[in-house]
Amino acid sequence: MAVHITQRDIRYLSPKEKSYKRGCGNGLFIWVTNTYKGSDNKKYGGKKYFKGRYKDSETHVGVFGNGYGEMDLSTAQSKWNDIKEWSRSSGQKVSQYKTHQQKKIDQEQKTFGDAVYGFLKDKQADIKPFTHHTYKNQLENHVLSNLSHMTPLHELEWDNGGRNRIKTLVEKIKINANGHGVEQSRRCENLLSQTFKFAISQGWM
Repeated sequence: MAVHITQRDIRYLSPKEKSYKRGCGNGLFIWVTNTYKGSDNKKYGGKKYFKGRYKDSETHVGVFGNGYGEMDLSTAQSKWNDIKEWSRSSGQKVSQYKTHQQKKIDQEQKTFGDAVYGFLKDKQADIKPFTHHTYKNQLENHVLSNLSHMTPLHELEWDNGGRNRIKTLVEKIKINANGHGVEQSRRCENLLSQTFKFAISQGWM
């Protein structure tokens, strides 16, 4: 009986001079990119991505990690099963899945504001009114004041450069939060993580 890779195994995979992959079962695998030295002599690469292959077609599944926008092995396996099921039922190659999902998102026209206020509404019944009010103030006064509520959610996906935009946003909050930047940026980053997880759970990202 084949022994598949575990979450712990993936965490300890080390990047090498050449990119390589390790099977996760059912056509899913983890791809570890090679490391290289940039013109500034800094080391780059070494990222880990989940990919899947089915009927001679391959697609990106997600980025390995535990930050917002990233996924663990269990989540990747679940998403990969969904992609394969979509491929079987639609008759299209798995490589077309991202285009299919993008069209759905564009049609729904979900924005960053939809995610923020959707998250706040979803949390309202689970937290105290004062906490909810605090969340709302932090998101409106520090996040939405620096990133338009009309920003399409798909522009904030990691594959579309969203990671860098959010990092820039958090740094901006840290600088502009009237002497409390470090703590305020930490709180906002945590709320952003929850907001994006909510959006993902709704199928908006």
